[in-house]
Amino acid sequence: MTDADRIAGEKSLERLRTMAMSLLRENERLLARLGELYKQVAEAKGEAAAQLRLEIAALEREIEKRRESIFQHKSERRPADKGQDGEAPKPPQKGHGPREQPKLEVEEVVHDLDDADKTCTACGGDLEEWAGQFEESDEVEVIERRYVIKRHKRKKYRCRCGSCIETAPAPRRLIEGGRYSVSFAITVAVDKYLMHLPLERQVAAMARLGLEVDSQTLFDQLWALNRLLLPAYQRLADVQRARPLLFVDESRWPLLGVKGKGATSTKWHIWTLVSELGVYYEIFDGRDADSAEDLLADFKGYVMCDGFSAYESLAKAYPEIRLVQCWVHYPEPRVIRSRPRDAAGVEPPLRNVLRIIRRHTLACHDDEGSCRAHPSIRSSGASRRCGVPAAAGRARSASTSCGSAASASTSAMPPTARG
Repeated sequence: MTDADRIAGEKSLERLRTMAMSLLRENERLLARLGELYKQVAEAKGEAAAQLRLEIAALEREIEKRRESIFQHKSERRPADKGQDGEAPKPPQKGHGPREQPKLEVEEVVHDLDDADKTCTACGGDLEEWAGQFEESDEVEVIERRYVIKRHKRKKYRCRCGSCIETAPAPRRLIEGGRYSVSFAITVAVDKYLMHLPLERQVAAMARLGLEVDSQTLFDQLWALNRLLLPAYQRLADVQRARPLLFVDESRWPLLGVKGKGATSTKWHIWTLVSELGVYYEIFDGRDADSAEDLLADFKGYVMCDGFSAYESLAKAYPEIRLVQCWVHYPEPRVIRSRPRDAAGVEPPLRNVLRIIRRHTLACHDDEGSCRAHPSIRSSGASRRCGVPAAAGRARSASTSCGSAASASTSAMPPTARG
C-alpha cells in the first residue's frame, strides 16, 4: 500500500496531520539535497557531471511522488479523458495472456548495445553497464531436427611382442553392420505410429534436411525394431491372459487403398484385451468365433464384453471362461427392441437378473430382518437396519436391496469385476 492509499483511507484527523507533517519534512530534506546537487553540477565536469544529473533526475521524481502523496487524494484525481461522443473509452480487452510452459527448457540470450549506442544522449559521456539490470521477454523457439554422421573411432592397442592387438568395442547396432542408430529407428517408429506420418512423407522431410534415404530403408529399421520388441509384446499377451478379469472388444481395422472382393485385409479387426495392468492389441483377419478362440482359448476367468455371439460360442466351448455382460452395451435401443419379452413386458435376461437380486436379498437377511453381511448393524438392534425391510417388506419388494445383494451376487468374482 502506498502513502497516498494510507492517507486516503485514514479517518483520524490527528493521524492525518502527523502523516502530512512527516511527509513535508521528508520533502524539505529532499529539496535541500536537490539544491546541493545543483551546486555540485555547476562545479563538476565530464563524467562526474553526468552522474550527478542522473541522481538529480531520480531525486526530482521522488519529490514529485511524495508531493502527490500529500496533496492528491483519490477523490481529487482528474477523471479519465472521454471520447469524442462524450463516453469514457472502453478498457482494453483482457485475454488469457501467455500460457505457461513449465516443461520447456529456458535458454537465456543476452543482447548488448553497439559501441556507438553506449554514449549518453544528454551529455555525451560514456554509458556504464548497470549490473544485474535487464529488460526481459520470452519467445518460444524451435530447434530444427538435424541428421549427423557419427564417426566412431575405436582405439587399438598392441603389445611390443607383436602377439596381441586389442580394439575398443563398438556400440551395439540395431542391425548388425547397419548405418543407422537405435534412436533413428525409434524416431521413425514414433513419427509413423504416434504422429501418423507415412514413410514416404518422412523420406521427403529427411531430404529437406540433407539426408537421402528411401522408404524401404525406413521399413527395414521398423522391422528390426519389431524383432527386438516382439518378446516383450508376446509377454504382455501372456500377462493379460493370466489376469482374473479382462475387458474384451474388437473394432474394424481396414487397410487403406486395398479394394476388391479378394482383398482380405479390408476385413481386418483389431482385438483388445484390457486389464488393470495395461492394454494388449492383436489384429485378426476377421471378427468371428475362430478369432476369439485364438485370442482367449488359454484364458481362465471372467470376460466382460458386449453381446457378440462369438463370445457366447467361446464360453460354451471353454467352460472356464465366464462372461460378464457389459451394461454399457446392453441398453442399446436396437438390442432391446430386437429381443423377445415375456408377458410382463420384461426381457428374459433382465428377468434373470431380477431373480438373482431377489434370491440374494432374501438370503442375506435373517428372520428378524437383520443383515447377515453387516454384523455391526445386526448387533445394534432393529433401529439400525441396513435398508431392506423385514420379512413382510421383503415379500412386498423384490427389487430393494441393502447394497450387499450386489456384492453377494458377485461374491465369486474377483474384486476388479465387483468394482
